[in-house]
Amino acid sequence: MRRPVPAVGLALIALILSGWFVGCARVKVVEIRPETAARAVRHVLGEHPLGHPRDLGPTWISGDDPHTLRAGIDLEEARHREVFSRDEAIRLYAQSMAMAWRSIEDPVSSDRGRAVAIYNRALDRFLRLAGGHRFGFGPAWFHWLEERGVRVAIRRDASVWDPARFDELRFPGDFVSCGMGDFYGANGLGVPLIAVRNTPEDQLPRRRGPDRFAPYFEVYPVTAILRFSGPGASPTVPLLELHDPLRFSQVETAGGPLTMAADLTTPTAYHFARGRLTLYERLSLFTPQRVGRETGLHMLHPYEPGKIPVVLIHGLGSSPLAWGRVVNQLRGDPELRARYQFWIYMYPTGIPFLLSAADLRRDLVEARATVDPSGADPAFDRMVLVGHSMGGLLSKLLITESGQDLWSLNSREPFERMSASPEHRDLLARVFFFQPLGFVRRVVFIATPHRGSRLGSELIGRLGDRLIRIPGPLAEAHAALIASNPPAFFTREFLQGVPSSIDELTFENPYLLAIDRLSRAPWVVAHSIIGRVGRRPLEESSDGVVPYNSSHVDWAASETIIDRMHFLQDDPLTIEELRRILRLHLLEAGG
Repeated sequence: MRRPVPAVGLALIALILSGWFVGCARVKVVEIRPETAARAVRHVLGEHPLGHPRDLGPTWISGDDPHTLRAGIDLEEARHREVFSRDEAIRLYAQSMAMAWRSIEDPVSSDRGRAVAIYNRALDRFLRLAGGHRFGFGPAWFHWLEERGVRVAIRRDASVWDPARFDELRFPGDFVSCGMGDFYGANGLGVPLIAVRNTPEDQLPRRRGPDRFAPYFEVYPVTAILRFSGPGASPTVPLLELHDPLRFSQVETAGGPLTMAADLTTPTAYHFARGRLTLYERLSLFTPQRVGRETGLHMLHPYEPGKIPVVLIHGLGSSPLAWGRVVNQLRGDPELRARYQFWIYMYPTGIPFLLSAADLRRDLVEARATVDPSGADPAFDRMVLVGHSMGGLLSKLLITESGQDLWSLNSREPFERMSASPEHRDLLARVFFFQPLGFVRRVVFIATPHRGSRLGSELIGRLGDRLIRIPGPLAEAHAALIASNPPAFFTREFLQGVPSSIDELTFENPYLLAIDRLSRAPWVVAHSIIGRVGRRPLEESSDGVVPYNSSHVDWAASETIIDRMHFLQDDPLTIEELRRILRLHLLEAGG
């Protein structure tokens, strides 16, 4: 059993441990004024990734097309009117967009490109002044506009986001992100937005259906377009559309398709950086009972039939924040974006990883029953798991068969003879008895301690283990099982108490050794990505936390060595290897 750690030095130990475990580059997003943001990004990158309206020149009043010329005049007038009358400026911006739309729909117009730029600038200012981005484009917003002489309708169908879903919509141009690697987006028609929905903590347990697997903090990229002609739209009642740039890259107009403006990177950074994940990492390791409602399987985008799920599983003391750059880089690849959807698994890392794996197994089975109950989507049956460090061990437990091997470490008696409440019996059955998931076809282990790590055996690991507070329900279940059965029913290891995740990661841990011997699903292909520091021979090397002889598995189809310490999941070489593996997965699936 654990002995309490003296109060002196607890904060220091926690700080050291959190730095040791997390250790990866941080994804951040900073909100600044649009004008400052444009200058800052141009200073760093040489130019704004999506351009900037002011780059076109000091005035919008130019061009040969009369509609474009009129649109530019209205835009300039609206800019001046903003100082004196917001309502008048809103009407002028709407008028500018209507005139620019005529040129946009003219395929032979010589000013079509300038018309798009004027339209985008007018739409950006229109949305900012009208404040719709703050209110989610609800009925009150449309009524507010109509009182000012501007009528706007909205279309809601399968190809357009439902504005009622969001609490607010922000402008990506108001933010600068870092730690994301490359920028992914497109110049084109429309104004990119960040759609945000934050589910209150007390409502999380009540979510049902597909919402059950939405992140507690939902953030999606959207592109706003105000259409002035076509089905449902007219010059007097334009149609507001919110498009999903993860699904579509073009906008249909009467003049032919146009590239749709998009920003995929900034919303991704906003999601990972603003989701309280840094606090979650500390709580989930040392006080895991405090994060239960936010845990689980999270789809980063509503389920898309036909796209293969890729489930990203973080490691000890970490959180989905570790995958920010990975998601941005992989989802930014058009080929991978068209064929894959990315999910994350968020779990309290201080509890036994056998229980976390059981919860993930349950969530994936429930996800299948929820989004594809008939099993008609073959893409679901091509699922890929990517686990970093302890997350790799969770992945491993989803592709293996337990038999009696794990239960025998807890008791010499058959499981059926155990005296327990139905709730406790179900808990132990989920943890110690399982089959491989048939829909998982490939797994990637990144710096995974298959046979343990040095962390669990060293002083910092032992101190961290004593800091972890096992959740009350787990401790109560353990005590109830001991009280309900004869002392000789359980092994000494079981009687010693509920192990923490650090306990389980020590070298020669009986659970790790037993898991390493479990039968694997023959249909699953595995890959290893292993870190290395120093110049020792490979067989004697380590990534600073996990030695090579623990992270290596003979049955992996490929093994990639990267000269970096343990936290290498977001290294450019790791991401490139993940790209290769995912493309290989498509090729072997038939294209």
